[in-house]
Amino acid sequence: RVLFRSVAKNFKLFPVVVGLTLCVLFLEYLATSLMVPMSSGQSTADSMVVHAWQRFAEAVDMAPETRTWLWIFFVVMMIRLFLGYVLTVLTTWLGKKVHETLSIKIFGHVIKQEPMGQVYTRSVGHYITMAGDDTFKSGTIISSLLQSSVGFMTATVGLMILYQSSAQIFTGVVIFLLATLTVILFLMRRLIQQNNRSINLSKEIRTIFIESLNSLRSIRSLRGENFVVGNFAQQMKSYTGMLLELEAIKAGVKTFPAIFLLIVATIVLRPGHSIEMTDAALFAVTIIVIRVFASLGQMVTAGSQLL
Repeated sequence: RVLFRSVAKNFKLFPVVVGLTLCVLFLEYLATSLMVPMSSGQSTADSMVVHAWQRFAEAVDMAPETRTWLWIFFVVMMIRLFLGYVLTVLTTWLGKKVHETLSIKIFGHVIKQEPMGQVYTRSVGHYITMAGDDTFKSGTIISSLLQSSVGFMTATVGLMILYQSSAQIFTGVVIFLLATLTVILFLMRRLIQQNNRSINLSKEIRTIFIESLNSLRSIRSLRGENFVVGNFAQQMKSYTGMLLELEAIKAGVKTFPAIFLLIVATIVLRPGHSIEMTDAALFAVTIIVIRVFASLGQMVTAGSQLL
């Protein structure tokens, strides 16, 4: 929270990112809402969204028909994707500027103000991590927080449109999300635990590497090369194993719920099984659900980075 306030106060790019985020969310709502008139097949369907798009089409002298909605969807989605790309670049740039600023300030503090007693009692790996990994993570926290927020709000927009399109499918999707939330929270807890261990192990590895270089003459004179290399190799093996588990958890949180949902959809939509929905409505609802889960995937990916 303190970091976020500092970034909002000291970086002029922050309000630009926030404003662009709101613009992207509005375009996402417009693009996704076009699925409603396309699925109804009639411009006179009893829906506020359909009536709003019908009035817009009449205002610009266009026929309120499926082809018109599809053309507008292409235009709006094109603009939304372009601005989304710009937003991603600006968010990443903001994170890198935070990384740059903190690295410079921390290095200056260590050189100019850090008490010598603390310098001698702390390991080399501590300062390398503080000025390197920790500042990089601070920048990543900002960009990941913004990206996860965009993913969450985009998914919320999709759920709003899904409710307007089919309340029954909306209820099913919400129940599915609540059911998978328990598993996701368990995996996230495991992710946090392993991440804390990997951070401490990374400091130990950096300390071994730097101090071994500084003491290389003594190590060779005592014939301790094999011991030092073996110790480093053991620590490195544990560290890379933790990193592998972290990446597997992050990928699993995003992938397994989607696989389970596809299994459910395969069963429900199997050939010969009748459902009370037209093909056009089914197609439109499928597009909305895909957009929702794509946004949730973005949120989970950025959220796991944030954790």
